[in-house]
Amino acid sequence: KAPDVYAVLIAAHVPSEKRTDFEREPLDPGPYEGEENVDVLRPYVIRQLTRIAQANNIDLGRMEVVLLNRDRESVRVKVFKELERANGLKVTIIEDGTFNHAVKASLGGKGERLKVFFGTSGAPEAFSNVIIAKMFREDGAIASLRVLSHAGLKQAKNLSRSTSYNFSESEQKIMKELRPQDFEAILAG
Repeated sequence: KAPDVYAVLIAAHVPSEKRTDFEREPLDPGPYEGEENVDVLRPYVIRQLTRIAQANNIDLGRMEVVLLNRDRESVRVKVFKELERANGLKVTIIEDGTFNHAVKASLGGKGERLKVFFGTSGAPEAFSNVIIAKMFREDGAIASLRVLSHAGLKQAKNLSRSTSYNFSESEQKIMKELRPQDFEAILAG
């Protein structure tokens, strides 16, 4: 039984010769300490996107970031929209369908911009995206995720660590059963 939890995911593509840089230091999709504040979140987001852009030898204006239209993404959307105005980053906000967008991002997505998925998703979809990225890692597919509490995010207006890792007792039990080797790290974020 798959746990009814969320995940926050970054999926992208880098040249295969740059892939090991991202294996040594994986992208960090957050949530970050203070994420509910635009000024605190901005440098974290810029760092992740800049790493991807530099690996691809492009600037942020040649990238497209995709994320879900959810209240919990509201602060991230503000940061991405700032970058859209300042740097030409394209921001695509979707109603559903994170799986397909993340797959396209990790496979390099054909188009004028480099696609990056950077947001929340159901955990089963996000784990599937990581598995697909792993299958195509030699071609430069990369993906990183963190598991988030469904109970904590159900009513959340942002991805603060206090809501993102507020796992219910049943979520904690399922994580312990499924991931006995690292459930404590998952629950801690």
